[in-house]
Formats: sequence, C-alpha cells, structure tokens
Amino acid sequence: MELVYNTIVEYVDQVDSSMPAPGGGSVASLVGALGVCLSRMSAHLSINKKKFKEASKKDKNKYLLAFNELEHYKDVLLKGIDDDAASYQAVMAAFSSKDENKIQKALLSSAFIGFEILSASYKSLCFVDKMVTLCNKNLYSDLYSGAILLNSCVELTSLNVIANASLLKDIDSKTKYLNESQKIVDKANKLKNKIIRNIKKEMSNI
Repeated sequence: MELVYNTIVEYVDQVDSSMPAPGGGSVASLVGALGVCLSRMSAHLSINKKKFKEASKKDKNKYLLAFNELEHYKDVLLKGIDDDAASYQAVMAAFSSKDENKIQKALLSSAFIGFEILSASYKSLCFVDKMVTLCNKNLYSDLYSGAILLNSCVELTSLNVIANASLLKDIDSKTKYLNESQKIVDKANKLKNKIIRNIKKEMSNI
C-alpha cells in the first residue's frame, strides 16, 4: 500500500472514502507516530538549553536515552500505518475465501500486528515519562500532547486487537491477546495521568 509515503491530503482522503482500509488501526498508528514526534520535538528544543545544561550527568543521560529510543518506536509506528491496513485486507480476503484455516491465520496475524502497535505506543509513553523534568518550559504543551496521542493510540489499537482476537479459535492465543492488551491499556492510562500531573506541576513552577 505504501500509505506512509502518501501526502497528508491523499491519506486523509483515503480514510474519508468507501474503502474499509486504511481504517481505525492505521489511523491509530499514525496518531502514535505523531505523539512520538511531538515528544521528540520538545527534546530537540530542550537539549542544550539552560535547564538541560544545569542537570546532572545522570539525568542528562536518562533524558538522551529516552530521546534516542523514541526514534526507534517512531519507525515502528510509521510501519504500522501500512501493516494494519494490509492485515485488514488479508482478513477480508480470508473471509471471502471461506477457508477457516486462512481466516484463523489472518486473524492471528492481524491481532499480532495490532498488539505490536499497541506495545510500541505504551513503550513510547514510558520514555515520554522520563522527559518531563528537563523539558523546556515553552514546550510542555507539546510533550503533554504527545502523551495524549500515544495513550489514544494504545486505546484505539486495543479495539483492533480485541476484534481480531475474539474470533480466534486457539484459546491460548485468544486469552493472551485479550488479557495482555487490557493490561497495557490500564497501565498506559495510569502512566498518561502521571505524566499529565507532572507536567502540570512543572508548569505551575514557571
């Protein structure tokens, strides 16, 4: 599909069409990628500023590690934009074939892809949590937005995982994806709220 190389207008128009893909999962992955980018933007403009320069070496290293790790998850989430759309099409093709083996294989693959996107968003949120204290005071709103977008990606993608996993006949796989995705949603919500509280606290000290 190569959706990731479309212009913004082209992608938006494809979502706003009668085609079922790209749909919610692909859009969620884009939302997550944008959350990472906003978080990294705040870092680009915070590194080597006064607050960063005055921080301890340990805190600087922790901040830079988070910044660098986020680049990897940006790539994972960008890949998810196409992977999710392709997996949805594979599921639809499998159902059209009426071959139960193909259907189950496609559902399992789609649940796996959704879970990878969900996990990448949550892991990104964990790194955003480490970036609050050294964030430039003028960029708290961007870091705040990044956290909101990443948590939204987690919640939205969990719906895709549930939709696919619920139809699996392999009980072990079904249980794993349903339970683990809900655990990540719960942890992500708590972490997002913590990040927001800490950002608001930092903003009140300006």
